[in-house]
Amino acid sequence: MNGQRIEYDDYVKGIAEWRAKISDYNPIFLRDGDQLAARMTGTIKVNGTETAFESFMFAKIDKESGRMVSLVERSVWGPVGAAPEHGVN
Repeated sequence: MNGQRIEYDDYVKGIAEWRAKISDYNPIFLRDGDQLAARMTGTIKVNGTETAFESFMFAKIDKESGRMVSLVERSVWGPVGAAPEHGVN
């Protein structure tokens, strides 16, 4: 995520932890052959502060099995109504 490799188990654990805190979630998915793209926006409460996020995911899908082969995610987030503070570089 954002240029850092995260092991599968840690990635799934992080998704489960953060997904439980999201109050607004708006995903858009696009697929073209063996490529998958997603854009997700929403808000999440972090340490009592409403935080807006925008996340982009790009995946490669194995044509025969339909399983995901690779995933790259880029995200930005920060206080609602302000410029993003994280993931902007």
